[in-house]
Amino acid sequence: MRVAHGFADLARLESAIAAAGAGAELASITQPKGFDGIQRTWDVTLPDANAAERLATELRSVQGVSAAEIRRA
Repeated sequence: MRVAHGFADLARLESAIAAAGAGAELASITQPKGFDGIQRTWDVTLPDANAAERLATELRSVQGVSAAEIRRA
């Protein structure tokens, strides 16, 4: 997901991720070229597609999150 510089609600993101899945681990933090913010990537184990949809909706509702994408591995 992409968040603005100075994003202060990291605990809410981590709480939403933990609530949606059986396990979550922060995989990377980068600053993509051409984007004035930070990209954080988590590896998350989700029980089903419905959980993925709910998580994406929850993450996108957090102020300061500019994008949230869930990929299936």
